[in-house]
Amino acid sequence: MKKIWIIMKNELKLLFCSPIAWLLLVILFVQTGISYSGALLAIIRSKILAYGMENMSGVLFSNEWTGVLVSLQSYLYLYVPLLTMGLISRDRQSGTSRLLESSPVTPAHIVFGKFCAMAVFGLAFLSEAFIFAAISWPLVENFDILAVCAGILGIYLLYLAYSAIGLFMSSLTSYPIVAAVGTLAALFAMNLIPRFGQDIPIMRDIAYWIGISGRADSFIAGMICSEDVIYYVGITLFFLVLCIFRLDSFRTRPGLGKSLLRYGSAVLVLFAVAFVSSRPALKVYADATQVKSNTLTVQSQEVVSRLDGPLEITTYVNLLGNDAYYGYPRNYLSDVSRFSRYSRFKPDISFKYVYYYHDSPDGRIASRPKYRGMTTEEIARSVMKTERLREKIFIDSTALNVMDSELNLASEGYNFFRVLRYNGKEARLRMYDDMDKHPAETEITAAMKTLLDGAEKVGILSGHGERTIDATGEKGLYTMAAEKTFRYSLINQGFEVTPASCDNLDAFDIIVIADPREDFDEAEIGALRAYVQGGGSLLVAAKKYSREVLAPLSSMLGVSFSAEPLAGSYPELDPDLCVAEFTHDACSLTPMIHGYKHEGYVVCGNGTLSLDCGEAPSKGFTVTELLRAPEGCVACALSRNVGSSEQRIIVLGNADFITNGEMRTTHTGVNSANYGLVMESMRYLSGGEFPVYMYRQPPIDNHMRLLDRAWKKPVKYIFRLILPLLLLLAGAIFLIRRRSR
Repeated sequence: MKKIWIIMKNELKLLFCSPIAWLLLVILFVQTGISYSGALLAIIRSKILAYGMENMSGVLFSNEWTGVLVSLQSYLYLYVPLLTMGLISRDRQSGTSRLLESSPVTPAHIVFGKFCAMAVFGLAFLSEAFIFAAISWPLVENFDILAVCAGILGIYLLYLAYSAIGLFMSSLTSYPIVAAVGTLAALFAMNLIPRFGQDIPIMRDIAYWIGISGRADSFIAGMICSEDVIYYVGITLFFLVLCIFRLDSFRTRPGLGKSLLRYGSAVLVLFAVAFVSSRPALKVYADATQVKSNTLTVQSQEVVSRLDGPLEITTYVNLLGNDAYYGYPRNYLSDVSRFSRYSRFKPDISFKYVYYYHDSPDGRIASRPKYRGMTTEEIARSVMKTERLREKIFIDSTALNVMDSELNLASEGYNFFRVLRYNGKEARLRMYDDMDKHPAETEITAAMKTLLDGAEKVGILSGHGERTIDATGEKGLYTMAAEKTFRYSLINQGFEVTPASCDNLDAFDIIVIADPREDFDEAEIGALRAYVQGGGSLLVAAKKYSREVLAPLSSMLGVSFSAEPLAGSYPELDPDLCVAEFTHDACSLTPMIHGYKHEGYVVCGNGTLSLDCGEAPSKGFTVTELLRAPEGCVACALSRNVGSSEQRIIVLGNADFITNGEMRTTHTGVNSANYGLVMESMRYLSGGEFPVYMYRQPPIDNHMRLLDRAWKKPVKYIFRLILPLLLLLAGAIFLIRRRSR
């Protein structure tokens, strides 16, 4: 250790006496100062404009566009090669390496001494991150210091890995510039390696583990994973060992066989460590964020904990369907990572991919002009060639026909979808036509929960001119109930929605009766009465012309509808458009209603009837107003105890609240979210089973102290000019005093 210590001190003296090192420090301070001041100015600007901001720790340090640590990660690879280029090559060029070789100092002493010097200098090199964190701590209320420290740790580990690579490259040549260029080339190659061999599982895993690109991202996000820590430690030690072998070869002159054995053993050990550390069951995680934003919610963890057997997720990728790109073999790792939060708590999730090609009704590839007149097979082969996909990964027509008969691929439009299989049960996940595209935690957990408890069965009453689930026009219920590409459709939230009749009401957990136009006969009224008296869950939605048809049912509930629709709330938009708000009392029905109300979301619909619930208490119901327009209540929730269970009923004064037209329409100046009414009504009616409620604590670092409009210019000057100048001055004084000695 003493020899390592002496070498480390000598190298540190050389580093701190180097004008280049000080210049690099100043340039890095300028770059990170621009990022940090830019983030501060964005926060000040938001305060001036009275915009709400949250997660200020992330805005300052981990945001993709403004974060200091993100910018630091992107710059780091440019600086380290310039610092390491002369560590060993300088000794070889000056001839001091021969003195070291003839001394009792071993190659290990030399390598670890120089590396330790780089490790200590790295603390100075990353000092601006510590300075900015120290400044932010008192400025940001509830500053997420642990998450920021995790990010700094990731950057430091990345710096150490870069340093080890640079040290090894420096040992390969006596020319520092060649060593710097070689280090840049090595880092560039390690960033590119993960792109190769992605369609071969073994090569994919090896390439992923060797690749250094994006490894620090999880640290910057506040998540520390044992695999990433072991990766950095393993890569760092690997290149240090290679460097020791290289220096030892100057002394011992080993033969080709011994050299191959040495380097081969190092590679095998690295791959063994990579294989073991990447096993999901052996990974250890630490979420450093205050609100555990990188971890599944408690509700999801509870569902996953109940899956006591293996879970298989099979992805079906149609080359000619929409979103096929996400399932290409080269995107396997990024696609599987979408389930990484679940793999943390359930390591035995297995992933399979099935590739095929088939005409897709709404597929965009086959509709391109270049493919006109070509057969499906010709189009597929052309796409395979363009996307560099091997034909052998695609199943043949016979296997496709068998799979189609089992899965009914046509029902999915021959598009990208997944099937979750557990204990002989299946659930599906799809892609959605929105900004996020992929299923979020809500949809994934809902699918897993249906594997355990079964889907909530919803029956849409038909046979009397009601709104139906297969109608795609403005008045239908397709969007609400069965549109596979709509995230908030019931079919994607844990419900099984099918038509119902009065003969089989008891086969469903929830019955929806939306705007019937034909009278119920006596037998049907009797069936409805038995269903209501038996405690069944029910959603009733009326319109002006169906209020009389619904009168026998509404009288059972003690609710009546107004004879005429309410006047519109926004005559300039539509004289008949009613805009209703969630009430304060409704916030007690489901936990999400409070969020909709707090965000100012409303529910819209033309021709809305008001409700009179005065008779409902006499029927034993407790009444809660759900929606209220200026003229009165337009939706209510009823509840009562029937036997040992609680009966829940929703009554809407407008069937259009839940139909395709309003679910798809936006009104200028109106913050409407009719899908929220559907989600919360179904959550209430299902007793909170579906949609699965996901509570995630919101960020608490949402307020900035002290800084206001007056600090706009000082912030620019302090971090972009004054701090770098102070560092430059300190470096100049240090170098002048050092030379004067």
